[in-house]
Amino acid sequence: MRRTDYAGPVEKGRHYSKAVKVTGGSTVYLAGQTYPVEQGKSIPDFTTQATWIFERIDETLRAAGGSIENMVTMTVFVTDGRHVPLLHDIRRNHFPTDNRPCSAVITVHSLPQPGMLLEVQGVAVLPD
Repeated sequence: MRRTDYAGPVEKGRHYSKAVKVTGGSTVYLAGQTYPVEQGKSIPDFTTQATWIFERIDETLRAAGGSIENMVTMTVFVTDGRHVPLLHDIRRNHFPTDNRPCSAVITVHSLPQPGMLLEVQGVAVLPD
């Protein structure tokens, strides 16, 4: 698999790429991941939820033979746009190299369960 990321200074600062070109490899489509809200339990903050989600994505991709570094695009749904700067910092921790996925952040009114603050879905390309 060969990967080329296209990112200028703005994209690098927000830790995403304008485009990712991949040749070869196997494509993995990831369902939307949310923090599991259990009835009667306290709901953690945005950072805790986002970190948990990115760890589950990495775990899922490792089971498929890759890692979160193989993400080529993601869509992040947030219930409060004020969390987006935090999202940039959290992504920087989970994508420490120049393998930044393309990304869209969409503000939504709500998610399936009260207390869910974000949902992340995406596509990864794993080496054959």
